[in-house]
Amino acid sequence: MSEFDRFQREQAPSWEDICRALYRKNRNKIRIKKEEVAVRNLQRVLQAALTLSRSKGFHAMTLRDLSRATGLSTGALYSCFASKRDLHRILWEQGVLFTVRYLRDRLRNTASPVERLREAIRCHIYLSEMFSSWFCFLYMDARNLSRMEKGKAIRNEMATERIFHAILMDGMRSGEFVIQDGCLTAAAIKALLQDWYLKRWKYRRLKVTPDTYAEYVAQLVLASINGMSR
Repeated sequence: MSEFDRFQREQAPSWEDICRALYRKNRNKIRIKKEEVAVRNLQRVLQAALTLSRSKGFHAMTLRDLSRATGLSTGALYSCFASKRDLHRILWEQGVLFTVRYLRDRLRNTASPVERLREAIRCHIYLSEMFSSWFCFLYMDARNLSRMEKGKAIRNEMATERIFHAILMDGMRSGEFVIQDGCLTAAAIKALLQDWYLKRWKYRRLKVTPDTYAEYVAQLVLASINGMSR
């Protein structure tokens, strides 16, 4: 069994986990009293919305499209979200929050900056492999946002970069890393991670697996910032 397979089976959050957390956080806004029904409907709505967004764009998607894709009536859809704009907000906020929270939880008990960096790279690539439609939505949809929404999107984009930046700074303080510009290095790491899900076709053609790419990125980054060998 590959590390990615083990991650999916033993460590990764599921759509059910994500939608259950979403329901419990927004219980007062979601007009479904039974949690299991709400979680099931939310899974159908979010997955269908992301699929439609990828094929035709979120703003071109209609509620009729979403109703047809989910098998839910318009009334059932509105019991999950107040408006299409509200659904857009949910997709944006939850997409960022679940990634950031998961990374922070996974890194909490990893002491060494080197191991934290490896784990952060690995988990980000694995999550984006499992939830590729969501990661692509967060990247591609940003160009359709208003100026105010774009400001928020940029702050969200920086959330994962700050995790990598914090690891790099810890490695600098411990003498394990030598870095000229921590912010630029964190941004470069993020670009490598984005390439995995934005150009997935390229890596499929090359027969590169998530495990191979995660190890390659980790080795590439660590080789460029290794302070112990200088």
